Amino acid sequence: QSQRRRINVALALLTRGPLIVVDEPTKEVDPNARRDIWKLMLSTQLTNRAMLFASSSMEECEALGTRYGVLYEGRFVSTGSIDALREYHAKLCVLQVDLTKDAQKQKVLDTVQITFMNAIPIPTPDDSLKMRWHVHISEGETLSTLFRKAQELAVSPIRHVHFTHASFEDALVSFGGKFTKLQRKASKRELVNQLLTVVQ
Repeated sequence: QSQRRRINVALALLTRGPLIVVDEPTKEVDPNARRDIWKLMLSTQLTNRAMLFASSSMEECEALGTRYGVLYEGRFVSTGSIDALREYHAKLCVLQVDLTKDAQKQKVLDTVQITFMNAIPIPTPDDSLKMRWHVHISEGETLSTLFRKAQELAVSPIRHVHFTHASFEDALVSFGGKFTKLQRKASKRELVNQLLTVVQ
């Protein structure tokens, strides 16, 4: 598998046209092969050319890319620089609430949406006693502000409220969630995201 990936990437890099396209260059390869492929891609001369690659690895996109695009249901829902994505990620949190057995989820959902107006639901199994949201820290807002708001939720039927820093994958999924929320289908559809990064 690793050798086949190396060959496929090498063939793509031999393209003489203005655009080089590579799909998942290091998927299912061992760490040594991944480093070799990255070196090969980084050493490619891109004068008057661009490289477009799809990857599900944020580490890979940071290492190789300068710009990104999030593709959701066949549409780009966000594009920009990798630095902008890092900044967005730095301000993204995951809110989790643990429920009592008799909790009415819709009531909890409504309460969270009132308390955190920009919260984006993260799909969870129907029988789960946990509910999760992506929450973006707004301009001028601090973590202490978020925690004060979270304390307002710590009433029955909510047993515990947790805040954690979002992963890069969470950041990507949240773009799809924002798009879905605009379509008023955020809680009914599974989010499927793929990161496309352009190296210029």
